[in-house]
Amino acid sequence: MARAFGPGLALEGDPGDGLAVRARAWLGRRPELLAVSLGELTAGQVLPGPSAPGAVRWLRFQQRHGPLRVLGASLSMAVGGGKVVFLASRGLGAVTGSMNPLLSSAGALEIVRRYSGVSDLNLAGEPELALVPRIMEVGVVERLTHDLIWRLEVLAAGDDLMEMHHAWVHARDGRMVAFFPDKVSAACVADPRQARGSVRGGVRPERADDAEIDMALPGAPVSAGPLLLEADAGGRFSFSGSSASSDLQGSRFKIACANCQQAIPLAFDDGSGRIDFGSGGGSIGPAVASNGTSTPADRTAFFQLEQGRLLLEKWAVDVLPDLRVKVNVGSVCNAGSGAYGLEFFQEGSGCRNTGEIRDVVLHELGHSWDRFDGNGILNGGMSEWKGDMMAVIMGGDSCVAESFYMNPASWPSAACSGVRDLDEQAAGRQDLPAAPTAGCPTCPTLTRGVQVAACGSSVHCIGQIPGQAIWHLRNNLLTGNDYADGQPLPAGNPALSSLQMRRLLELWLLGGGVPMET
Repeated sequence: MARAFGPGLALEGDPGDGLAVRARAWLGRRPELLAVSLGELTAGQVLPGPSAPGAVRWLRFQQRHGPLRVLGASLSMAVGGGKVVFLASRGLGAVTGSMNPLLSSAGALEIVRRYSGVSDLNLAGEPELALVPRIMEVGVVERLTHDLIWRLEVLAAGDDLMEMHHAWVHARDGRMVAFFPDKVSAACVADPRQARGSVRGGVRPERADDAEIDMALPGAPVSAGPLLLEADAGGRFSFSGSSASSDLQGSRFKIACANCQQAIPLAFDDGSGRIDFGSGGGSIGPAVASNGTSTPADRTAFFQLEQGRLLLEKWAVDVLPDLRVKVNVGSVCNAGSGAYGLEFFQEGSGCRNTGEIRDVVLHELGHSWDRFDGNGILNGGMSEWKGDMMAVIMGGDSCVAESFYMNPASWPSAACSGVRDLDEQAAGRQDLPAAPTAGCPTCPTLTRGVQVAACGSSVHCIGQIPGQAIWHLRNNLLTGNDYADGQPLPAGNPALSSLQMRRLLELWLLGGGVPMET
């Protein structure tokens, strides 16, 4: 019998005897199914698997001929619902051939040394005599026979166990039957349909004074032969083997440098599908020094804009049009959002390059989101809040646009080098005026630069009021206490993990989620 399966035959015996014992007894009552005697099968091994009632369990019986193992010869059995439902044998048969070795284990080791060309091979374990099944053709008839072999584990002097090899040497005529490493490595055949390329480049992760790190560029456009592709969220694309390139003129964000040796960034693949914009280049203009393909602002602005887009898309609020993005614009200390474009300024006058600051890029994207959300920008202060909200959710801190100001004298608080600190309790916070007035009753919660009698003239200050509400909400969710006075919130408002807090914050502020009570 080679294989049999079907509705099953009852597995007799007392369940208390164990599956392996009952299965072996079942085979003993049906010798016609076996090509060997039951005595040549081991006790049986129950393979790992589910143990629930009725679940199929697998057993394997190995063949031994007297004291010798028959390598690879086995019988497999499946039992389910109290029935034998499957039987299969492999290399199982009556042993033929001489069992008397003409070669010693030491002689076999010497043969392995000569075969491998390694003279200092030594035994790493006890040598073993074993049998290997082999099909022998006699005319047109195939017969099962067996080779008597020495099974050796060998290791060169000074090597570790990972370098161990197995050697099978015929114990009668000294032939090398097999020689293979103990270490097994996965192997595969390349499928051109699954080949993946990638688009990467140096990006400043948060601040303009951060060192660039090599990052995948999601959403990057790719020109591969006649195909126009787009990198996925991991910066990968299908690579056919033809030459590929990218220019960061994506389907949503088209990057261009206003003061560069090369206005449109460009990079080519290295022959294996890797497109690398590299790192380096200048941040100060005019004529920002380029690394030949792009500047830090090109790469960082594109990366951070795509991160913001993925955040909005996560909550099904991606209503952004095709935006043209200029970086290294010949001005300083600002950035802007227009009808169908964004601008980020070069470094100068004590301010860093705004295209290299995560929060600035996300803030300006927030204006575009507000502009194209279906009702336009109805209130300047609320639009500033929407921009700050993007920065707070992605950054997780109260300082908007860290690294914007180089001089600490311009910082809004002792530890915040950005344009605003939404935490009114931050140490050293500089809010002017220091006391409320009839014209500006909420000025103590606002930032510097507000005219005493013209509170409404600064949309950035007005936007900071709901911005502070976000900061309070974030901390309330994290601690279960009111951030304003430290008192416990009403029952049903426990402290949450940072992951739970972020999800709720995003759901309520971006996803239009359920009404909140806190």
